[in-house]
Amino acid sequence: MVEPDASLPPDAATAAPDAHLDPALVWTPCGSRECSELSVPVRWSAPQGARLDLHLEHLPRIAPKAQLWLLQGGPGAAGAGLGALLDTIATRAPELELFLPDHRGTGASGRLSCDDEEAPQSPGGITITDEEWPVCVTSLRRRMGDTLADYSSEAAARDLAALISRFRVAGRPVFIYGVGYGTTLAHRFLQLDPDGADGVILDSVSWPDRTYLDYDSLWNQAARGWFDLCGADALCSSKLGVDPWSALDSLERRLADGSHCPEVVDAGLTPPRLEQLLAALIADDDTRVAAPALVYRLLRCGPADRDAAMHALRWQEAQQGADASFSPVLARNILLSELGLTDPAMDPVLERAAESCLACPGVGVGLRARTEAWPRYPFPERLRTWAVTEVPLLQLAGGLDPLAPAARLMASGSAEHFTAQGQSIIIFPHATQSAVDSTPTRTPGAPDCGLGLLLQFVVAPRAPLDRGCLADLTAPDFTGTSIAPVILGTPDAWED
Repeated sequence: MVEPDASLPPDAATAAPDAHLDPALVWTPCGSRECSELSVPVRWSAPQGARLDLHLEHLPRIAPKAQLWLLQGGPGAAGAGLGALLDTIATRAPELELFLPDHRGTGASGRLSCDDEEAPQSPGGITITDEEWPVCVTSLRRRMGDTLADYSSEAAARDLAALISRFRVAGRPVFIYGVGYGTTLAHRFLQLDPDGADGVILDSVSWPDRTYLDYDSLWNQAARGWFDLCGADALCSSKLGVDPWSALDSLERRLADGSHCPEVVDAGLTPPRLEQLLAALIADDDTRVAAPALVYRLLRCGPADRDAAMHALRWQEAQQGADASFSPVLARNILLSELGLTDPAMDPVLERAAESCLACPGVGVGLRARTEAWPRYPFPERLRTWAVTEVPLLQLAGGLDPLAPAARLMASGSAEHFTAQGQSIIIFPHATQSAVDSTPTRTPGAPDCGLGLLLQFVVAPRAPLDRGCLADLTAPDFTGTSIAPVILGTPDAWED
């Protein structure tokens, strides 16, 4: 049973989570899966008020032995981003019935938007620019009033509880997988319902009391870790030397003072933009090899190198507006309300972190102004601590994950807190975000190590895991042949 919320009326707080769901479901084909919409209250404390249709994709199986619910990250991302993972799991685990919901406010679950500011003909296209956000906020206040508070992680966890309750089958275990912000949602579910699942997998784990204070610095540390590996690699060090991080530092200084490669700076690749571009590259296992190659090309700065750098910048800009189901409005609503800071004393800390980094998003710049301008909702302090639960819990963490690094997870006290049978943390030293698909192994045909561990866990969540795949992980590859045409527009990442 979902933990009652003290702010809810007694009848709403104690009702079964599926008490207000429409009983009749209409399933329609959607590719290899089926889709439906389930009605829930917009405001869980007012169950007789306005309604919201939650979109759900479902892959039924002939003789399912368990259910697995996949929660996408973000916040702001719809479930479709995990479609490829769902298909992979479906192939390897035919006994799993799979569910893929759209978080409220994303995709087909009532996506929150500012239509004018996201219109293709607007100044930023479908991306909302810094100049457009104030107009967007004014529009949101007018249209939604205080209902933005109903699009929180806690409300979404109550949605998840309602969905699971609606589809629970006696004798069929329920497992939840969350990645990135999806771990926040899965953990929030455990905070509200400590016994509500038979097992939970948290991949790239967000700690419950996280804020923006160390956001840029953690990203920068992950980038430095990747560049240090470059310095230990024969190919990469032959291009950038044994200390590639110092080479990057030298490049950014020379670009800033105008003494080097002014053509790319004049074309828009300023040092801050380069830092953001490098941050975007190192966040993903498939693209991070292009980061040191880009630095090498910019240091050389030949005509083809300048073309490659601008190609990478266009790639980044295209990524920002690539997913029309993503809601930047929902992302800001949750991040600024639940992670945002309004203490002026923290401004210098955030500014120094942003200014000293060589590869980070620079989120600290202007953070307090953005936070104060947003119609924030109060975030309960009771949700800033780890859940108290005996449910088996598998936590997967990447050592080079810029958003949720393993070292920061360990510093949060998670290992000391979760000690029940079946509760464990697995660290992949070189992995980025999403360990289930950034931990390839040398064995042909074997799944990524993280995915293999997930598949073990859902079969026997309280049994010791066979961790042999950790010794079979592939070494970091700096050749970049497969990704070079996409990121740099060249067949070779390093040379013309």
